[in-house]
Amino acid sequence: MACDMCGKNASTRPALVEGVELQVCSQCAKFGKPVEKKQVVKKQPRRFEEPQETLVPDYSARIKRARESRGLTQRSLAIQLAQKESVIHNIESGSLIPSIDLAKKIEKHLGIVLLEIVKPVVLEKEKTDKTSSQGLTIGDVLKEKLGKL
Repeated sequence: MACDMCGKNASTRPALVEGVELQVCSQCAKFGKPVEKKQVVKKQPRRFEEPQETLVPDYSARIKRARESRGLTQRSLAIQLAQKESVIHNIESGSLIPSIDLAKKIEKHLGIVLLEIVKPVVLEKEKTDKTSSQGLTIGDVLKEKLGKL
């Protein structure tokens, strides 16, 4: 292969010369730094997904019931949780979905359950025959038509 610097036909190797990667011969390689081969690092796929916490559907009613049973106003609960009163009001009305951290804080303070653990569902791939993985062929159409006759 030809050297990118001098043009001589000789075996070349990659070198970094003045910020540019070139294929250079052994004599021209002294003008640059040798380039190491790039290694491709593949990311390992996650084998198991961790269970996730999700908010229960009736979170707003549970919070309101627990707050009222303790005789707290929205303002006093907001102060105790270091939140704005409007945040508590919007959560209780269902127009605001609390973050997981805030839901844990409310759970701990009011002694109620707002989060449930949901395990991810792993769907198994259906076994498919050779034709379905390749798509519909003319032969498949003929078999269907002739089979009906």
